[in-house]
Amino acid sequence: MSAAPDPARSGRAPLLCLHGFGGLGAAWAPVAACLPPDVAVLAPDLPGHGRAEAWNGRAPARSFAESALLALDRHGVAAAHWVGHSLGGAAAILAALSAPERTLSLTLLAPGGMGEAISSQRLRRWAEARNEAEIEAAFAGMAADGAALPSPTRAALARDRREPGRAEALLGMTEKLAAGDRQGVIPPDRLAALPMPVSVLWGEADPVLPFGQTANLPPAWSLTPLPGRGHMLIEEAPFEAAKLLMFRLG
Repeated sequence: MSAAPDPARSGRAPLLCLHGFGGLGAAWAPVAACLPPDVAVLAPDLPGHGRAEAWNGRAPARSFAESALLALDRHGVAAAHWVGHSLGGAAAILAALSAPERTLSLTLLAPGGMGEAISSQRLRRWAEARNEAEIEAAFAGMAADGAALPSPTRAALARDRREPGRAEALLGMTEKLAAGDRQGVIPPDRLAALPMPVSVLWGEADPVLPFGQTANLPPAWSLTPLPGRGHMLIEEAPFEAAKLLMFRLG
């Protein structure tokens, strides 16, 4: 899902939306649907996913961050408000650390890198899902009870999983992301040094990245806990995400 950014149309800087592991840019449609029509949204596919370049075997969050910065270049955007889910959240943080002048704000949905614990079993099941039924079942294992993937997203993911080499790439990323139920952690002092405003949404019932990791967030960051929500917040909490984004956009 990608709309050519046109800040002049609304006077606002655009949003740059980074999907999580095993996702697609098009998955941001539920959040975009809650935003005013004049908000420019850029939601690229990221390495190893969709129409993006192949994953190069490097740390996935770093690869995502570099690809996202190049997406801004392609669209002639100097700076944007960044929003990232899970792995996309970790990537948004890394991009902000390397290029703070290009990051007006960060809105993070259950971001990776805040603590060591991560469910490799659930990520592997998500990576191994091929058809729509398997994708829906794997999604259910990461979301709160009653949440469901929109049918267009589910169909798009199934098409993407049939691409040659996609299964191998996703499983390779899983090993990089969650070996031994442990993920890499972004140093707290680096998080605290970020100069832009940061907002975080986190489901209290998240089975992938435990809500307890919110204790590691810098005091200056704004946290919105979501009772009864799981990890898949693009689908579980699109209104709440859009509300935070509109606060940042002004």
